Amino acid sequence: MKPLFDFLHARFPALARHRGRSAAARNARANMIAALGVVGLVVGAIVYAVAISGNPAPSADAPQNIPRWWTQAQAENGAQIYQEHCAECHGKNADANNINWREKAADGNYPPPPLNGTAHTWHHDLGALRRTIRFGGAPLGGVMPEFQSALSPEEIDAVIAHFQSLWPEDIYRRWEAREKRRRQ
Repeated sequence: MKPLFDFLHARFPALARHRGRSAAARNARANMIAALGVVGLVVGAIVYAVAISGNPAPSADAPQNIPRWWTQAQAENGAQIYQEHCAECHGKNADANNINWREKAADGNYPPPPLNGTAHTWHHDLGALRRTIRFGGAPLGGVMPEFQSALSPEEIDAVIAHFQSLWPEDIYRRWEAREKRRRQ
């Protein structure tokens, strides 16, 4: 602790004033100031960590049904497109047919993940979601086919709108926070 006291006294001469104080009083004062400095650093680190995490825990009184980037009409249109092009692999309810998507299948590949907010899909920004649907999973080492020849950009957005409409509010809120940070 002595190097810390020496540092503080060198930087803040007022701390070194000791006229009429006993050594015990000076040490107690220095200890208190050092402790306050440490507390300040810890509080600052916590505030910083929370600020950059972007994953605040939603409070019970948090507003529900936050605005989305898509319209309800897009999500409804996307539901039909999803059933036609995606449900076979990702599940009719976007639940990956209740298959454990974290374990490799017999062919050595991972099965398609659920898109209902229970897997990693919400970690990907909108551009990445669009690219994955457009170009398939091969660029990422996966086996999902490409859909750029089957779906227009508007239809791809509608499919994304559909499966995002299945996400719980807190998952969408976390995704949106990531999107905002990415755009900054």
